[in-house]
Amino acid sequence: MAGFKLEKENVKSKLEQGILKTCAKARLATASWWDTFLRIKDDKDNIIPFLQCTKCFSILSYEVDKTGSSTHRSHAQNCFGGGAASTLRNQDIGVMFRKDNGSLTVAKTAFAEACAKFCAYDLRSFETVNGRGFEVLCQSLLDVAHKHSHPIDAKSIISDPTTISRRVHKLVDERRLELVDTLLSDLKKIKLFGVTTDFWKNKYSSESYLTVTLGKRQLVELQLVERQLDVVNWSQRQLVATIISRIRNWSHEKIQLY
Repeated sequence: MAGFKLEKENVKSKLEQGILKTCAKARLATASWWDTFLRIKDDKDNIIPFLQCTKCFSILSYEVDKTGSSTHRSHAQNCFGGGAASTLRNQDIGVMFRKDNGSLTVAKTAFAEACAKFCAYDLRSFETVNGRGFEVLCQSLLDVAHKHSHPIDAKSIISDPTTISRRVHKLVDERRLELVDTLLSDLKKIKLFGVTTDFWKNKYSSESYLTVTLGKRQLVELQLVERQLDVVNWSQRQLVATIISRIRNWSHEKIQLY
């Protein structure tokens, strides 16, 4: 019995590690208690003789020719108060998004409501829940949910704002170094390039800024490529000297201005 329990715990551990994955019930499985469980498959998509409850995430053994259904029916009644949960409620995120457009519509509706609450509770702009950055955030959350079969408390994965701020600065430094290497390589191949400026003002803070952009013409493809170098606060004195200083600091002394 101890060995059998250990085997179930091993299955659950491999699910959490992503070695094993859950999948929907077989089409021929019509019993109502099936809506409470997901089948489990290995990395080769072979179904193994275990099921996982979609509410408490317990692992139960199941073999078509050997296992009766009374244990599973009883478990479903205990977990969901006498009845099996709805099919939509029990689907894991991967299965739900692979279903027909009807299921996707329901998921989009639920997500839209969550976004509305996010904007309302935190007084965020509606544009906050739009754009490439927000897509990256959502995809990251979906990937986290897919890798873990057990519920995750949102607070446990939300970082402190200070941590986010430090990470932003680190990402900026990493991207700048990558861009410097790219520019150094390009400048060896091209002869035409120019630095342009764009003056703009933040209507909320009334602060003025000057964006410095490097543009280069690729002679082979006849294509203009632009890369933003820096954004300088217009209120600073000695603007020309400030721009040169910023670019030199930005380039980490890899690009020399003559």
